[in-house]
Amino acid sequence: MAIRRSAAGLLCLLVSAALAIAACGNSAAAPSTPSAHLSPGTTQRSSLTINGLIRSYRLFQPASLDPKQAPPLVLLLHGCGPDATGDQIAATTHFDDLATSGRFVAAYPDGVGGCWNTGACCGTADDVTFISRLLDRLTTDLPIDRTRVFIAGYSGGAGLSHRLGCQLSGRIAAIASVGGAMLTDCQPAHPVSVLEMHGTADDTAPMAGGVLGLPSPSVLSVMQRWASLDGCGASPIPSQTGIMTTSMWKGCKAGRIVQLDAITGGHHTWFGSKIDPVPGEPDANAVIWDFFTAAVRTQP
Repeated sequence: MAIRRSAAGLLCLLVSAALAIAACGNSAAAPSTPSAHLSPGTTQRSSLTINGLIRSYRLFQPASLDPKQAPPLVLLLHGCGPDATGDQIAATTHFDDLATSGRFVAAYPDGVGGCWNTGACCGTADDVTFISRLLDRLTTDLPIDRTRVFIAGYSGGAGLSHRLGCQLSGRIAAIASVGGAMLTDCQPAHPVSVLEMHGTADDTAPMAGGVLGLPSPSVLSVMQRWASLDGCGASPIPSQTGIMTTSMWKGCKAGRIVQLDAITGGHHTWFGSKIDPVPGEPDANAVIWDFFTAAVRTQP
């Protein structure tokens, strides 16, 4: 399942060049600061130091939180590009609106140099430790429901979400990857629910594999791998909603779910945003939150 490390340097260069618009959006469609869509609540920027490197993040706590109930926590990881930040992905996706309606805390970490270390690409930053320490801080400082901690990511951030599902499986209930790829071998200590949303016309991370033309597994083989790791049934249950074909593996350990949503004609985008959409594509925000909610509800 791992991409050859000899290609990692080339992949990083290609990611910076080819994903600057596709993974991060352009300045016209995705302003660097939240717009009027921003939901009422408390937004703050903060940081912590990992191995001598200052790592920053954006934190949103909606006013809709129930003070009598511990809220879920969702970390949203941006794609790769020179201008990619937590602020940018928050503005592009309007994920704060989802946090308000879903009543959860949303955190948006910043990658180093606008990207993430997925294990085989891109850079050497210790992103696994960064996310682990960030979870430590947020679950200590806030009354987070530790059984409802989720990671979602787009493009390069989606690749990191797969890695985090593998290496932080004891802390994460579910991950959601949009236009991502798993570039490292995976042996999670605990089962993790996994959602992959992928466009069939994604030419950056093709369904057949080969991220930017370099060796990487197909999307289907990645999901079959997760189904095997989670002890799910051998064959997925198919269904159709508009242009989205869903393949769902059930019968997994600890009530987990593995789900692939293939969007016919869909591009390398956050579905439902203004970045290169196709008519009839789903709203990634809604699909992800429904999946996270179901992933917890189906646990024994």
